Amino acid sequence: MSGLVRAGAKQVRGAYRQRQLEAGESGWGAPVAPPPVVPAKHRPARVVVIGAGIQGGILAQGTVALEGAELVGIADLDTDRARALAAKVGLAPAGVSADAAALIARERPELVCVATTAPSHVALGRVALDTGVRRILLEKPIDISYDDAVAFDAAARAAGAVVGVNYFRRWAVDPAAVRDAVRSGAIGRVQIVTAQLGASDLAMIGSHFIDLCRFFLDEEIASVSANLHESGRVNVRGADFEDPTGHVLLTFAGGARAFIDFDDGIPKNDFVITLRGEDGIIVIEEGQLRWSLRARSTRTWTFPMATGNAPVLCNARVLHGMLTGDVAACTTADGLAALDAVLAAHHSSADGGRRVALPLTHEQRQLVVRFP
Repeated sequence: MSGLVRAGAKQVRGAYRQRQLEAGESGWGAPVAPPPVVPAKHRPARVVVIGAGIQGGILAQGTVALEGAELVGIADLDTDRARALAAKVGLAPAGVSADAAALIARERPELVCVATTAPSHVALGRVALDTGVRRILLEKPIDISYDDAVAFDAAARAAGAVVGVNYFRRWAVDPAAVRDAVRSGAIGRVQIVTAQLGASDLAMIGSHFIDLCRFFLDEEIASVSANLHESGRVNVRGADFEDPTGHVLLTFAGGARAFIDFDDGIPKNDFVITLRGEDGIIVIEEGQLRWSLRARSTRTWTFPMATGNAPVLCNARVLHGMLTGDVAACTTADGLAALDAVLAAHHSSADGGRRVALPLTHEQRQLVVRFP
């Protein structure tokens, strides 16, 4: 009977651990993070979103979902699309404009979110900066021009602006917990990282995980090799955009390797990331909303994700961080590093997959790929 009691107690304890991480065992807190709230000292937190497409809609809804923030304007050259989004999120028609500069000057927001396609990210960021805004969020990739992005970075620094690039996982609770586990030595020195993404695109999806690898490892990328090819799919943002599928191999300054596969053959959007260290392994299953850590002792902990991956709520956390932080969780420097790797992948693939060293030369950075 005592054996049955022990087994029952073990089951209860296991179920409890799935709901509340035990202090002293993991040190990462409860698995359900409270929703973000803009504190009173940062209110009123007025937000303008430029771009009424898919991501602009998510950021507009994220603003509405964020307590203490107020959506005061949506700018888009397609005013019908902007009005439709405004109606969806409860913004009055007066808050819609085709002229981003005029809208910003009128509404004087604390934060401007640029959610257009990549070729106009930096240009619209400059519009916000020149109109006096000192908190700016650019969608990723940071731009299609490395030189323009560097010049914007310099101007923003000179103005004392807080500028972020929306690789949203940097603001999330669970990736931070994984990074803390890596930093603590829980799995030893990381040697191999993999990201299995399924049919995706290099700049739009793959670059998220290029950035995530840098975040986890706290190291710069030393080289990139890639095999890219046309996806055969019409890009949802327009036929004039170019963003291939394929895979890339990154090597890092400390010797770790990262393989990111965004080609066909595995389920789309069922992202699985692994970090294998000398003493253990971490497996992140985003689609299953969990991650696990196996230590050298072979003991395994499985953690439910604290914040999930609902786009609106994920971006509400990004907005909260951009409105309240002194430094963006993902800076322009991080955005430039990801852009360097994307450009390096194009150079590598065009040359048969040869390894391309980072940082790129000035000449290599003149490559312009029109990704969305």
